[in-house]
Amino acid sequence: MNVCFCCPIGQGYGLTESCGAGTVTEVTDYTTGRVGAPLICCEIKLKDWQEGGYTVHDKPNPRGEIVIGGQNISMGYFKNEEKTAEDYTVDENGQRWFCTGDIGEFHPDGCLQIIGQYILFSVGFFFQFL
Repeated sequence: MNVCFCCPIGQGYGLTESCGAGTVTEVTDYTTGRVGAPLICCEIKLKDWQEGGYTVHDKPNPRGEIVIGGQNISMGYFKNEEKTAEDYTVDENGQRWFCTGDIGEFHPDGCLQIIGQYILFSVGFFFQFL
């Protein structure tokens, strides 16, 4: 893409619930498939997803459900307290966290890679590779 457009092209990752971007690649990062490191406005951690076989202790890189926290996280879903309670948590320090349902992997340099997504149906989990 950089060659085709004769300018730097970056990738990022964010959701409506995170009020925009959560990660952005460095201009000098020419690797593919990664979405960059967390922005200063938020924290990103991974949560074990046992049903899918992903844990934060996976080697060589930790993998799991992407959870985003910080002041940029929305308060929840409009008029949908049940879904809000399902997807959002508040820790002991009062920080809001949003469970994205996306599966990610952290590389040693702190960059995140999206490797899949899971959806919970009434009959079980569905995993989709991206």
